Amino acid sequence: MNQWTHRKTRDGFVFATGKTELAWTCKGDSMALAALRSGAKGFRFGEGSALWRIELRDKQGYCTPLSSAQGANFSYKAGKTLTLAWTQLAGGAVDVTVTINADADRPILRCRLAVANRGGLYTVCAIHMPALSDVVGPTGSHRDDVLITTDGFGSAIPDPIRQPRLTGWTNRGYPNGLQTLPLVALTNGGVGLYLGVHDPAAGIVRLQHLGDKEADRLPMAILIEPADAGRAQKALVLGYDVVMGLFEGDWFDVAMIYRPWALKQKRAAVKVEDRPDIPAWSRNLPVWAHVSFPQTPTVSREEMDALADRVLRFRAALGRECGAHVYNWHDHPFDINYPDYRPRPGVKQFVRKLQSGGVRVMPYINGRLFDLDCSLWESDNARRFATKEAAPKVGGAAERLFTEIYGSNTQMAVMCTATKYWQDKVAGITCRLVKDLGVDAVYVDQIAAAWSEVCSDRSHGHPLRGGGWWINGYQKMIDETWRRLKRIGRDKDVLLTTECNADAYLHMLGNFLMLHSVRNHVVPMFTAIYGGYAPMFAREADVRDRDTFRIMMAQNILWGCQNGWIGAEQMDLLMSPQYRDQLAFLKNLNDLYDRLLPYFDGGTMLRPPAIEGKVKSVDVVWKFCINWPERVPTVWMAHWQRGRQDALAVVNVAEAMQTVTIPLPAGPTGHKPDIWWATGGEGQAQLLAGRCKLVLPARAMVLVQTGTSKTR
Repeated sequence: MNQWTHRKTRDGFVFATGKTELAWTCKGDSMALAALRSGAKGFRFGEGSALWRIELRDKQGYCTPLSSAQGANFSYKAGKTLTLAWTQLAGGAVDVTVTINADADRPILRCRLAVANRGGLYTVCAIHMPALSDVVGPTGSHRDDVLITTDGFGSAIPDPIRQPRLTGWTNRGYPNGLQTLPLVALTNGGVGLYLGVHDPAAGIVRLQHLGDKEADRLPMAILIEPADAGRAQKALVLGYDVVMGLFEGDWFDVAMIYRPWALKQKRAAVKVEDRPDIPAWSRNLPVWAHVSFPQTPTVSREEMDALADRVLRFRAALGRECGAHVYNWHDHPFDINYPDYRPRPGVKQFVRKLQSGGVRVMPYINGRLFDLDCSLWESDNARRFATKEAAPKVGGAAERLFTEIYGSNTQMAVMCTATKYWQDKVAGITCRLVKDLGVDAVYVDQIAAAWSEVCSDRSHGHPLRGGGWWINGYQKMIDETWRRLKRIGRDKDVLLTTECNADAYLHMLGNFLMLHSVRNHVVPMFTAIYGGYAPMFAREADVRDRDTFRIMMAQNILWGCQNGWIGAEQMDLLMSPQYRDQLAFLKNLNDLYDRLLPYFDGGTMLRPPAIEGKVKSVDVVWKFCINWPERVPTVWMAHWQRGRQDALAVVNVAEAMQTVTIPLPAGPTGHKPDIWWATGGEGQAQLLAGRCKLVLPARAMVLVQTGTSKTR
C-alpha cells in the first residue's frame, strides 16, 4: 500500500510515497511546485510553477486569479491518498481541493481537482493543471530535451526550443489533428516527464509547450476548458485523472503509459476486424488515389471520362482494386456554398465508370463548416445552430460567431455539433450521396482534424464552453447517419471516414486520413497505442523525390496505414517508364500490406527492434505547411504481434544492397520462421541464435514471421 508522507526541507517541504516525491519551495505565504522526483532522478520546475491555476470572472468581467501558491490558505492530509486543500479563496467564496493517488509500482501520480464556488459571484473560466514555468531535466540543458508530441502519428523532437514548429500545436484544443492524444511528454538524460488528461468524455484541453528560445525556457502546462464557464458553477469537479509522472525511455514508453487506460475506453471496445461499420472491402485497399475535378463552372463529359480513364489505368497498373477520394464533384468551388452540395451533371456516370473498373469511390463533404453566403444560411436561419463566443464573465451574451477562412477566402461559421439541425443536415447529405450517386464511402472532413469550439449558446442545451458535449454531438450525428443508411439498405457496405486521427473519434468512423502527419521526427506512437483499433489511410509524397516517396510509403505500411494520396499527375508519373521503379516498390508494399493486414486489424504494434549493421542515411525534406528537413535511415522496420505469432517487417528503401541483423522473438522449439521476400527483391536470410541476418537488395522488403498462426 502506498502511503504519503510529509517532511520539511530547508526551503520548503516534500510529499513522498515509495516511488515519487513532489517537492515545494516556500517564501513567506507563497509556495511553488519545485520538482517531481523518483529517487535521484526527475525534473525541476522553474520559479513560480504551480500545481494548478484558476481564472475566475465576475458579472462585470473582472478577473480574479487563484493558484496553488496561496500557502496561507493551504492544508493537507497524507495517507493512502494525498489530499491538498486551499480554502476561503477569493474573499471566502472559493475552495479548491486536489486529491493525488500514486501508482504502487511506478512514479505516476493521478490528480483530481474540485472547486466549491459559493455565492454565485464567479464563474470558473479556465483551469491550468499543472502550470510549469520551465521544465529542466537531469542534464540541466534544454539542448538535451526531446519533446514528445501527438500530432498525427506522433513526434519526438530533439532540442525543441530551437526547432521550427506549427504554433497551432499549443493554441488548438484536443481532440484535433495536431493534438490527437491528450498528453505531452519530455525526456532528458534518460528520464521522461509525462503530462496527460485521462478523460473518457474527451473534454477540451490545450497542451501548452511552446518554448522560449531567447530565455532558454520550456514552459509546459495543461489548460482545461471547464464545463459551464459563463455560469456560476456551484461545484466544479474534474471527475477524471490529470496524470503527472516519470518514466525511463522514449516515445514508446509514453505510449505504454497511456495505452492501458485508452484500451478501456469506448473508442477501443472493438478491434477493427470485428467492427460492423467497417466493410471488408475497405480494408483490402492498400492504396487511395486523390481525384479532383477542375475548379471551373462546368466540366464536360469528355473531361470526366478522361479523368476516370487515368484512374482506371492506374488501377490496372497496380493490378488490384483501389480507392478514389473525389473532390470538387459538386457544382460550386471548393470551400464555398457549404453545406448546399449539388452534384455536377455526369458525376453519377463518373462514379459508375470507376466502380465498374474496380475502383471504390469516396466523395468529399465538410462536417463542420457553413458558408455565410450560402442561401441556406438565411432560409434555414442556420445562425441559431452555429457556435458562438461569449464574453468571459458570469452571464455573458453569446452573439459573436466562431468563423474560419480558408483558401477560398469565404467566411464560414463553425456549426455546433450538439444541435439536432446540424446532426440531421450532415446525416442527410451523406445519405443522399450514397442513395443518389451510389458511392461506396463518404469522407466527412474536419471531424477529427479540427478543434472543438467553446460554444456558449445557451439555447443549444449543452454545457457552456468545456466538457465532452462536442464529441457526443458528433456521435449523435454518426448514429443518425447509420439509421438513415439502414433505411435505404446501405448500412452493411458503406464506409464513413474523416480527416486526421484524434483518438476520441476512433469508434465513430471507419478510416482516418493521415495527411497532416508530415514533418520531421515522426514516430508511430499512435499506432503503438491503438494498433488493432485504428484504421488509417494516406500520406502523400512526390514520386519524383525518390527517397522521400519510398520512405513515406514504407512508413505508412509498417505503421498500419494504407497508402496514398496519389493524385492524377503522380499516377501518370508512376505509370511512366522513368518511374517504373517507384511503381514496382509501391506494388511490393501492397503485397506486404496484405500479409500484415491481420496484424493491423487484430494485433498490436510492439517496440520497433534495434537494427544491427551499418545502415545508410539520407537527407530528406518533408513538405507540409513548411519544409521539414531531416536525416533518416534507409532501412525501416516494424514489429507486430497477433496472438502467438510475431511479424517483423523490414524495408530497404535505398538504391543499394544493405546487410542488417534483426532480433527474433522466442518461438516454439523447432519452429522455423516463415520468411517472405517481395517480388524482385529476394535476398538472403541467415538464422543465428535469436537473430536473423538479412542481405537486403536495393528496394527490397522482407517479412519474418515467428510463432504459430493460431490467433484466437
